[in-house]
Amino acid sequence: MSIKKLLALILSLNIVMPASSVFAADTNTFRMVIDDSNVFREIGPEMYGTNMEWAVGISDTSQRRNEKGEIVVKESFAEKYGDLLKFTRKAGTSANYFLWKDALGDLNERKNQKIWGVTDKVYEGVVEWLKSLYMGTDSPKITYVVNIYSDTYENIADVVEFMTGDGTINYNGGVNWAEQRIKMGFEKPIDVYTWEIGNELDWSSCKIPLEDYLDRSEKAINVIKSIDPDAKICMHASTAVWDGIEGSDEWHRGILKRFGDRIDYISIHYYYPVNFIRRADPPIETLKKDIVEITGSDRIKLYYSEQAPTRTVEKFTKDDNYAYCLPHTIWGATAQAEFYLRKMLDPWVVATTCHSTDSANWSISYTDENGECQLTATGETMKTFMKYAVGKMFDCSLDTFGADKDSPIAGGAVEDEDGNVNIIFVNRNEKEDVTVNFEFKENLYKLKHVRQVHGDVKTADNWYRAGKSWEYDNPDRIEVTDEDINSSEEFSSYTFEPLSVYALQLEKERVENYSEVINEHINNSFAFGYDYSNYINKGQVLHNNLEHSLSPKLYNGLTYLTLEMMKAIFGQDIEISHNGNVIICSVLGESFEFDLENNSVNIDNMPTAQTIDGEIYLPFKAIAEKAGYSVVWDDRAFIIVYKNGTLNIPNSSLVRNAIYEKLIGG
Repeated sequence: MSIKKLLALILSLNIVMPASSVFAADTNTFRMVIDDSNVFREIGPEMYGTNMEWAVGISDTSQRRNEKGEIVVKESFAEKYGDLLKFTRKAGTSANYFLWKDALGDLNERKNQKIWGVTDKVYEGVVEWLKSLYMGTDSPKITYVVNIYSDTYENIADVVEFMTGDGTINYNGGVNWAEQRIKMGFEKPIDVYTWEIGNELDWSSCKIPLEDYLDRSEKAINVIKSIDPDAKICMHASTAVWDGIEGSDEWHRGILKRFGDRIDYISIHYYYPVNFIRRADPPIETLKKDIVEITGSDRIKLYYSEQAPTRTVEKFTKDDNYAYCLPHTIWGATAQAEFYLRKMLDPWVVATTCHSTDSANWSISYTDENGECQLTATGETMKTFMKYAVGKMFDCSLDTFGADKDSPIAGGAVEDEDGNVNIIFVNRNEKEDVTVNFEFKENLYKLKHVRQVHGDVKTADNWYRAGKSWEYDNPDRIEVTDEDINSSEEFSSYTFEPLSVYALQLEKERVENYSEVINEHINNSFAFGYDYSNYINKGQVLHNNLEHSLSPKLYNGLTYLTLEMMKAIFGQDIEISHNGNVIICSVLGESFEFDLENNSVNIDNMPTAQTIDGEIYLPFKAIAEKAGYSVVWDDRAFIIVYKNGTLNIPNSSLVRNAIYEKLIGG
């Protein structure tokens, strides 16, 4: 569908409905309005964090043995992850068994630990973890999950000192752990975003009763705060809170009643169905309500400390490998993009960490056939958001997408620290392209760069495994492209391919002769607007400062105007004559013959004229288009009609507002 047809269609559909409820009849063409004068919220890198697990043995993804036999971080791990290491959490059930002091120092002298049913040394302890983060970024933040299940409170005190101390005070006596950290190469304290108290202690193999969790947490919080009074504390909701299982609310209510004035975050674990990201919305709304009612404010925010698309089977089989590997396919990655865009709409949500670096079905990365680290579709999606969706998020609206709407598309707009405006968009349709027409409230923009993560089919996946208990090497791969555009045209529309995650980077356009541009638009346009509050049957047209009574009719989804109104709008460009039951209408050399008796017209696909309440009506938009005009409509029910071939579409509200002031006088 052409842009001019789309705009005329919007005109016909929206005279009788609010702009916020627009849904174009052509479901592959949509409208996105970005209010670049209104910052909805700030979004930090912790919104797109990475979850890792403690484990014994060597991690194929992040580690290798060097020539001396030492365990080192792969260069490809730090290179591929890069900014994804700005915010990480290293936890899962493993955090309830991991003993941090037993994973320090000489590898040969480390004690064995039993994690995930395997007994061996932890080759990547706290020090190795931090080194890997600093290889990828110079300013990492971490979530540290405190082991209140199997470690001692003395060791908890020491790890807080290790992470946050400056070495001048030995808080817990004995070894000065901050001093040890400095000797290990970390001069500055580690930026701990939050201390999370335990992992799924209501659910997993280390399940404990609520009162026990509260008692242990109180001791841990006291220890943490005694060393770092400004520490941010996070306690976890019931693992089943997302599902609304009966009784699951009692867990977080117990936390809020006891620690409502001492904690900063409630953590949630949510593995979402790829076809219904909003599955958890009702119970999460209950959690928010409980926070306000129990604590008296909304100060405590939400942190999805584990989130990822979910698989649909528990075990891998060669006959149905897609169901198990689904989270890191393009279908899983587009679900994750939708999850991010939905959480961006919710100011309660301040952080998420995706599970996980490499856990077979949940994998941000994998080891390729050459032993190097590569990102999955999930990882590439995270990288897209981390690079382009950190900064000031603008208030915007996209047809069919919203916090309470299910839609195959989703989008948002963020201004980054360099002043670029980045549009993040996901098209989850399997076959259909989606065209979006963009409107900005404040500025003009040009397209600068496009990043796309794409798969031809839902099962597309670049995850690889060989030589283990099972093998997987999907021939349908994802494709990641980065392209500099540097367009000279005003950005107003883009077509998004199916099964794709996009980032469009825009730069503000500087218009030196702006007044001349506006005057050129005005000289080649005319405009009118409706009295929107009275809707269609009591409207008024304001046309070049002249008022005309308007009685438009909506017929078969199209806007029809009287002969008198058509003459008033098109001025000298239109001549209408009656020949019995035939109306001949001429506009800019185009001639239309409407036969009322036979309900026909001489031009293919042209809507016919109609007699309504004894008066003849003509199809406004169709005539305007055929005569070479274009129509731009906005949410004030203000319409600009202008001659094609003279100017770009005045899609910017700056231009529209100027025309509005000039032609209608405000």
